[in-house]
Formats: sequence, structure tokens, C-alpha cells
Amino acid sequence: MEKAGSRILIIDDDPVYRRLSSSILKERFTVFTAEAPSAGFETLKNEKIDYVICDYRLPQMDGLSVLERIKTDYPHVEVIMVSDAGNMDTVIEALRRGAVDYFKKPFTPADIWMSIEKTQRFSKLKKDFQSEKNKNSQLKQWVDKEMGLQMMGESPIIEEIKNQMRLVARTPDTSVLIIGESGTGKELVARGIHNMSVRRDELFGAVNMSAIPESLFESEFFGHKKGSFTVAIADKAGWFETTDKGSLFLDEIGDMPHNLQVKLLRVLEEKKYVKVGNQKEQTFDIRIIAATNKSLEEISNPKVFRTDLFHRIGTFIIHLPPLRERKEDIPVLVNYFVEQFSEKMAKT
Repeated sequence: MEKAGSRILIIDDDPVYRRLSSSILKERFTVFTAEAPSAGFETLKNEKIDYVICDYRLPQMDGLSVLERIKTDYPHVEVIMVSDAGNMDTVIEALRRGAVDYFKKPFTPADIWMSIEKTQRFSKLKKDFQSEKNKNSQLKQWVDKEMGLQMMGESPIIEEIKNQMRLVARTPDTSVLIIGESGTGKELVARGIHNMSVRRDELFGAVNMSAIPESLFESEFFGHKKGSFTVAIADKAGWFETTDKGSLFLDEIGDMPHNLQVKLLRVLEEKKYVKVGNQKEQTFDIRIIAATNKSLEEISNPKVFRTDLFHRIGTFIIHLPPLRERKEDIPVLVNYFVEQFSEKMAKT
């Protein structure tokens, strides 16, 4: 019969049961035996053991203590407990401490094989689960990279920005204002904050505020009912409805006209809006992430931007520096783009 790669250690101070267990299992497994916990731990230290069959009554320490130490020092090793004095309390405690199975003396070959097969199935399921977990972790890393959680750069200032993103992501209702020149990655940071927050499973919406005409502001953000105006040929959901429970990125918010700033402020304060052509108020639950290429001095100037709206959207402010202020990140970016273009052009 095939000897599987599995290696079993039997810890039992009773020589009769120790020999019996060994004779049953050695046809299919590599078997080690120990008459005391100390000898068993020595075997675990020197050999690659997959499963341990451990008696409950042992010299030096009881089987539960042996089990606990094995699961602490060798968490990959699965343990089966066996005893002639076990009661349900002992069984429950053994399982609670990490044993896969438990059977009593006297036992038959069938008892051992049933327990071994159960342990093998459990071990396979655990390995499969861990494999899937690793795949999901790798997938998440890829998604994080694609969606902006892994910002390119290793400079202290980029590391600080990453820390700020992680920090504000923990508070899903905190509004964020990202300040930086064009091309510094403001939307990248906004998506990263969304993807690290509890809102990550909901929609992330991005709107260029400078591209929305004043006449369409309410339709774009609040939505409209069919027939509410000439070109309203169908019902339309606005951004506040579409991104409900998610995050809404308002890019170039510093370019909004003053009269639209008033409308936006009122909606953000009340967290309610009314669709064009409808009388019913609707509520929303959205994290607002705004961005501007204006400096902090400009955006906080009442002549440029309403002070009350500035405080409403700027609960947490992140400053993004241009590349010229973090030149140590240039090699990282160069390597990244070289790898990207090499992959696309199938070159090394």
C-alpha cells in the first residue's frame, strides 16, 4: 500500500496501545512514537510531523497541555486526542484548544482510520482555505495597486500621505479636501481613501465641477423626473442618489461659481435633496472628497470660495506635493513606467 507523505507521531505512555497504534498506521504512514511529552517534543523539533495522536493521561504533563504547546509551537500540526478516561468536558476542552478529533480507549483499527481520515479531510480543507485566502490577498494587492492604494513613491512625504489616507479612511463620514497642482494624483488619493474605507463595496463617483454648466447642476447632482424639462426624456438619478452609501469625488471644486457653492452647501448641511420635477425629499449618506489645484490660501479666501463651504468639505486636508519637491521618487516612477511599457511591448 502506498505510503503517503504524511508523518504521524504517537505520544502514549502505554506500550501496548503505542505499539498497536503504530502497527495499524505504519502500513500507510511514516510513524514515530514517544512514551513521554519530552520525547514527543524532541521528535517534533527534529522531524517534519503532520499529525499527532496524543494520549490524555501522560507523565510530565497532561494531554491538554501537550496539545496547547503543540498548537502554539507547531500550528500546522493537527492533533487527535485519545484517552480511556475522557468525558464530554474533556472532549469539548480538547476541541476548543485545537484538536481535530478525539476517541476513547479501547479502540479498534476502524476508530483510528476514521479519525485519521477526518483529520486528513480537515487538513486539506484548511490548506485549500489558506490557498484561497492567499489568492484573495494577492488579488487585493493587485486591485489596490490598480485603484490607487499603492501610490508610487518611497519618499518620507509620500509615506506620510499614505498614513494620512489610512487614518482618514477609518472614519467613513469625514469629508476630505485634497490640495495639489494638476497631475499630482488627487483622484488617485481619493480612490485610495474610498477603497480602504468601509464604503469600498459601494460606488465611487468622480465629477469635474468645472465641466458642469450652472443650468445643469441640479439635474446632474439631484437627478430629474421624466418630462420635468424639455430634454428630460427619461428619469435620471443624480450623483447623490447614484453614489449613496459610497464616496463622491468633487474635482476642481475651487472653480465652482458662488451661486452653486450656496446650493451645494445647503445640500451637504441638510443631507437632503429634491429631484427636479419632484416634490419628495430624498436623503443620502455619502463621503465627500473634494480636490482643487488652488493653494490653501486661495481656497480659504472668502472672495474665491465660501468659508462655510470650505469648512464643510475640508474637515481633513491632504496636501499633495509636485514631483519636483520629491525628486527621490523619480527613480521609482521611472522603473514603474519602464516595466509597464516593457510588458505592453513584450520586451525585457
